[in-house]
Amino acid sequence: LNPNYATTYHWYGGMLKDNFSRYEEALEILKKAVELDPLSPVIQTALAGNLKLMGRYDKALLQMQKVLEYMETRA
Repeated sequence: LNPNYATTYHWYGGMLKDNFSRYEEALEILKKAVELDPLSPVIQTALAGNLKLMGRYDKALLQMQKVLEYMETRA
């Protein structure tokens, strides 16, 4: 019901990725989730996982490095 609820995009993108292998569509949905909640390490990690499954290893690695850097600043 709330079009700005990042978790819904996260779940939907994960469903597309995990259950239907619709990686391109999932990528756009997960990017929207990150746009709505850029500080969520869970959503950021889901985006990295999708990039990895798409064979975009360099981008996946950069994405995970962003997550780790963010997590280190919170520790």
